[in-house]
Amino acid sequence: AEWEELADEPDVESHQGCPNVRTAGLLLEGLVGLSQRAEMARNIELFLPGMMKILQVGSENAKMKILLALRNVLRQLKKTKASFIAVQLVGRLLPLFDSECSELRELSIRMLAELLQLVVGRDEKRMRKEVWRALVPLLFRMSDQVPSVAKASREALLAAAELLKWKTLKHLLQRERLWELGACLLQKSRSRAEDFIHQSLPYLQDPQANVRLAAVRFIGLITRRLREQTTDSQADILSALQPLENDWDISVSSLAARTTSILRSPCVQQRPRGLLRALRCCWP
Repeated sequence: AEWEELADEPDVESHQGCPNVRTAGLLLEGLVGLSQRAEMARNIELFLPGMMKILQVGSENAKMKILLALRNVLRQLKKTKASFIAVQLVGRLLPLFDSECSELRELSIRMLAELLQLVVGRDEKRMRKEVWRALVPLLFRMSDQVPSVAKASREALLAAAELLKWKTLKHLLQRERLWELGACLLQKSRSRAEDFIHQSLPYLQDPQANVRLAAVRFIGLITRRLREQTTDSQADILSALQPLENDWDISVSSLAARTTSILRSPCVQQRPRGLLRALRCCWP
């Protein structure tokens, strides 16, 4: 009954489009416990818009509660209904992978792995398109300094490989040949190289040195396709890498300096195939 009253609340949103404070408070109070009731599962569509907004603008604590509630609800739904909601939810999870709160990073990544296993029928095709956006963030989060987050990322990437029917990626993950994953992503979808660069650049500013190092390494691998990048794109890469030459972590600064040096080399501009050989000398 309390959830029906909440759904009928006329002022669910403020004039700025953010959840109304009073409504959000009602929604979150006892949310996890209520989400275990079959009644909420049956009427999930009534609450999804507000829950999705809290995932976007709420506090970290609020987002944690929403994810826990959604997990409870999805486990009670029929496969077709859970599958439809899972596809909608994936895009909301991706920004949470980079939360300052390690618990939220881990929960959102584990949630993704669960969502990938829920999809059935026509939703599988839609989910495969969505999951491509998660591959690069998961690749970098495998270097997270929190072991449980790194482990969750590996498991989520394995779930993605299963959904995509990507045998090579699955094989590398199972054999823990993690240093080959970046090259595997590029080999599978070279046309996505520019998208991979755009996804990678923000991670050069990640608070964790291990993540920054993973981003520099992956960007270095991507530049083997330099011949297909515009001059502006090359300039963007160099501009993003340059500050890392003074990074406090010597592994990051050293790799960034070597990568920018290779990118500026005249012979690389003239003979792009030589770039891959040069970059391979930088990384194990």
